[in-house]
Amino acid sequence: MFIASPMEVSGATTLPKAAAGDPDLARDLCLWDRDLSIAFLADLAILEVALGNAMSARLEPKWGMEWYTNLDRPQRRCVSTVRLG
Repeated sequence: MFIASPMEVSGATTLPKAAAGDPDLARDLCLWDRDLSIAFLADLAILEVALGNAMSARLEPKWGMEWYTNLDRPQRRCVSTVRLG
């Protein structure tokens, strides 16, 4: 299915309002929104990997290489109360 304009997308009422009824501007705003989302999510994906690596580096010495499957580790404790060695 090809969407000819952003106004055909269900729930896309704010873009036509922001574009003051100009369909070309509404489409440009839709594309800008998509590009912004892509850029943000790409950075978020990098942060997710970095955070996961940092967590593993701190948790592996105490809870083992597969710390996420170790049932002996604390499950529902506040992060500030967990002592890492």
